[in-house]
Amino acid sequence: MFLNNIPSIIKKQIVAVTGLGMVGFLISHLSGNFLFYAGPKAFNAYAAFLHSLGKVLWVARIGLIGMFITHIIFTVLLVIENKRARSKRYAVYQNHGDKKSLAVRLMPYTGSILLAYVILHLIDFTFPDKSVYANGLYELVSITLSHPVHAVWYMIAMACVGFHLSHGIQSVVQTFGISNTSIMKTTRKISLSLGIAVGVGFGSIPLYIVIFL
Repeated sequence: MFLNNIPSIIKKQIVAVTGLGMVGFLISHLSGNFLFYAGPKAFNAYAAFLHSLGKVLWVARIGLIGMFITHIIFTVLLVIENKRARSKRYAVYQNHGDKKSLAVRLMPYTGSILLAYVILHLIDFTFPDKSVYANGLYELVSITLSHPVHAVWYMIAMACVGFHLSHGIQSVVQTFGISNTSIMKTTRKISLSLGIAVGVGFGSIPLYIVIFL
C-alpha cells in the first residue's frame, strides 16, 4: 500500500491539519446549535440559511467528510506503526516510564464512537424530510433527543469529542516541532479548556430538551 511509504512525520502532519479543520467546523457548528436555545424561529432560520447555500453547502460537507476519512485512515496507519515499533523495542527492553494521558489511551475507543455517531447523526438529522414537521428541524431535533437513549448516546459522543480535543491541540503543536515548555503548558490548558467547552456545549442541548421540553 503506497500510503505506508509516506514518512511518519508527514502522516502526523496530515492528521494534525485535518484535525484542525474539524475543530474549526465543530466550533462553527456549536455556535449554530446554540441558536436552539433561542427557539424554533431562530434555529430554523439558521437551518434555512445553510440550506440556501445549495451546492456550496454540499462542497463543504464533502470536504468535511474527506477530512474525516483522511484523519481516520492516517491515524490508523500511525497506530499500526507505533504498535510495530513498540513490539520491537519491547524485545530489547521494557519502558516503564512511557505513561500516556487518559485522553490518549482512550483515543481508539472515542474515535470509534465518533465514527458511529457521525453516521447516525446524518441519518437522524441530515437526511430526513424536515417539511413534515410543523416546526421543521427544531421539532425533529426536539423529538429525537427527547428520547432518553438518543439523549444519552448524544452526550456520550460529545464527551468523546471533548476527550479528543483535550489532547488534539497540544498534539498538533508537538507535531509541528514546538517543544517550548512554556508554550506547551499554555497549549495544554487551551486544549483542555476547548475540549471541556465543546463537549459540555454540545452535550447541554439534549440535557435541556429532556429536562425542559
